[in-house]
Amino acid sequence: MAYQKIDERFINGFKEAYIKHLSSADTQSENAAQKMLEQASVDDYGKISRIFDLLSTLHCVSREEFKTRMEEAGSIEAYMKPIINEIAKLLLTPDKARLNDEVIRAIGVDNYCRLVKGKNIAQEDGIQIVANESEKINEFEAAEKLLAESFLRAILACYSLSVYENNVLAEERTRGRLEEQMTALKFKIQPEGEFPSGWEELNLISEDITLKEFDEQAKLIIAQAQIALNGETEAKDLWPLLKKCQALYSRGTQLLHESNVELGAMTNPLQQLGFRLSQGTGSDSIFDLKEQSRKQLTYPELKAKVSRLQNIIELFEPKIHSPELKETMNKFREQLKLTQQYISEYEKEYGDLLQSNVTVPVHALSDALNSYNAGTSNFMKAVNEEDLKKSLKPYEMNIVQRLINIVSKGYFFASARNYENSSLKMKNELIEMKSKYDESPEDQQGFEFN
Repeated sequence: MAYQKIDERFINGFKEAYIKHLSSADTQSENAAQKMLEQASVDDYGKISRIFDLLSTLHCVSREEFKTRMEEAGSIEAYMKPIINEIAKLLLTPDKARLNDEVIRAIGVDNYCRLVKGKNIAQEDGIQIVANESEKINEFEAAEKLLAESFLRAILACYSLSVYENNVLAEERTRGRLEEQMTALKFKIQPEGEFPSGWEELNLISEDITLKEFDEQAKLIIAQAQIALNGETEAKDLWPLLKKCQALYSRGTQLLHESNVELGAMTNPLQQLGFRLSQGTGSDSIFDLKEQSRKQLTYPELKAKVSRLQNIIELFEPKIHSPELKETMNKFREQLKLTQQYISEYEKEYGDLLQSNVTVPVHALSDALNSYNAGTSNFMKAVNEEDLKKSLKPYEMNIVQRLINIVSKGYFFASARNYENSSLKMKNELIEMKSKYDESPEDQQGFEFN
């Protein structure tokens, strides 16, 4: 019998909030519904993938409940299918052919007509939307279906965010604020150019500090940094603050690692499902989720991938000028470094078995795999952000493409189907930039599509 449990807290919260959310006049907040609708077009529904992001504060299952339910469901597709089916009843017509009238009113009839190339022929306040051109009714109906699918698919991003927001530790939020202060301090010290390296003094913070002590000290230094940034403190006097922030941040990262890896193991499958559906690379759709066969990376495969990714980052980092991409690459490199440490521990503990070709327990590689999955998912999410993509030069896009192809075995760029409606249009951006890139200096290699 198919898995049938739903996340009732999330569903009930969504029922109460979604119409008000969609109809809100707010167009200033990041990922506000009406803002996403304004930015979406008939040829590109990508922005719709973020239309429910502001509902990320809805209550949902706890970590323990999620893990138990995932064990019962057996896959992320089976887990999400009953949730998606319940949401579909709220958003779509019974035949799932289009958004229902209540949702159309909430997003605005004019918005809907623009996105599907239709017109409303109903009298007064009624809704009866038909194709602008009668001879293009098939295209019109396909657009209605695709828009409905885009709305439903956006639930994956919303639910992933809800799982994170409901289960992230308060100390992790403090660590995030600490990182923001570090960025602000660096900018105040050096507004332009690449920030120097080698200044860190991690021994400023004891290795014996507890998570509670980290939180208390971090909040204190955040307050101190804000006072310094708002005052007339000279750049040279900000260095001690920055060094202590960095030392605290590094220690907090270590203390929170286990919790964050566990949380990433919950949200990463949701994000990866969203990526797959948006690319049209699987045999299923959001209307009928089917479990995809998954082959877990073996020890040799994982080791090879980590090594290749590290080599590419090391080789091409000097060519990167985008601050956003540089920061993303640095975070990815640190996660890969941690993954490499887990691999080394695995080799140390099971070296004799590996040399003798004796089977090693599957769970033995879990730490390395979880670390790798967390790093790759965060990287994929970061390079999908519009602000980052807009900041990239053609050769930087090529570097991103190389990394993603290693992570995804090339599937990410393998399918052109539905690309114009994908929230991840990177393949097309790369193709558009190819000719420009091929004309770049000879020391910059051209494109190599896998």
